[in-house]
Amino acid sequence: MKKFASVFLLFFFFAAFTGYAQESKLTTGVIAYDQMRYEEAIDKIKEALAKPELLKPKSKAKGYYYLTQSLYKILTTESLLKQLGTKYPDLENQTYEAFKNAMENLPSAGGDKGNFTTGLEFIKQNLFVVFLNKGSQLYSSVKEEDAGAAAKLKEASGYLTKAMEINPDNYMPSLALGFIGLRTNDNNSAIENLEKSLKIYEDKTKTSKVDSVMANAYINLSNLYLDQKNTAKALEAVERGKKAFPGHSDIGRQELAVYQGDPTYLEQALGKFEESLKKNPKDEAVRIAFAEMLMKSNKIDQGIAEYKKVLESNPGNKYANLNLGAHYVNAAAAINEKLKDASTDDYEALNKQIIENFKLAYPFIKKVQQLEPKNIEWINQMIQITSYLMIDDDSMEKEMTTYDQLKKELQK
Repeated sequence: MKKFASVFLLFFFFAAFTGYAQESKLTTGVIAYDQMRYEEAIDKIKEALAKPELLKPKSKAKGYYYLTQSLYKILTTESLLKQLGTKYPDLENQTYEAFKNAMENLPSAGGDKGNFTTGLEFIKQNLFVVFLNKGSQLYSSVKEEDAGAAAKLKEASGYLTKAMEINPDNYMPSLALGFIGLRTNDNNSAIENLEKSLKIYEDKTKTSKVDSVMANAYINLSNLYLDQKNTAKALEAVERGKKAFPGHSDIGRQELAVYQGDPTYLEQALGKFEESLKKNPKDEAVRIAFAEMLMKSNKIDQGIAEYKKVLESNPGNKYANLNLGAHYVNAAAAINEKLKDASTDDYEALNKQIIENFKLAYPFIKKVQQLEPKNIEWINQMIQITSYLMIDDDSMEKEMTTYDQLKKELQK
């Protein structure tokens, strides 16, 4: 019985001694930190924390706090980083992990909690900037042709995710992650992160400043929903953008693009385009889009009139010329189909209609060809048009020969 009691006491003596040894290592590490011997502090504190079950909860909190501080000092001190960087190649992530553990154990810090909270809050703010900048800079440095682009973007995402975890009330990390999702064609990730970023941005208790970059977030989110054929959500993103950035021209254009992209919103779209043109009648892009919508809704004469309004102020507008020319070429092609089943009496009348449409198309397609003289498609169009028009106009044969020769030269 006495022998058993001796062994029992020896066990508790050994356990107490082992626990004391861990506490002693921690104390040595803290002293090393106070004396700015951060490398030694890290080594000793890591030894102590290697067996956390032998430390009191208060000591664990203390250990992780001083480990975080020691790693942070090296991370943010240029001379120390140069001296010890090779020993801590993954220093940012080591600091982050220590910080996370310090925050988790902070409630057990006892009387030191106030001081630890202040110190960790300071590190939180600066560590957030470290990870945000690291991720953003890496993302910005990746070129489209870079063979290692995917790996770099994944690494950038890792830094930005940590920044988001450090400060979930800041919209910038999730914004950058949203743009990475766009760049990697991960639309689900892009939507999730842009929504997260915008929700934080719209919460005025968290964000009070106006950031013009966020206008692009609304526009991109709207486009992502458009890709999913979700017009309602695309319009909702636009409405949120209009509220955050009243009068923003690009968000206004995005609204028109959303309406333009869904036939079920056709009548509403026409009203929106008219409203936009009343505000800015000189906006050629909006007027051309309005003309397209009118043509789609079978309001042909109104659509043609809108294209011509553009050309009155800007005769060289490629899209107005192209769309008008294409309309008449397509009309000629549709009539040509009727020729297949036409009677002898109808044939001549239909053929005249084809020629009339090509006459109408001629000046517009010719202008497009002049704007893009090396584009084979427009040369082919002009060959087709002039081959029909030379039936009534001998000068067109010479012009057709000119286009045919130009085509041959470009194909050499």
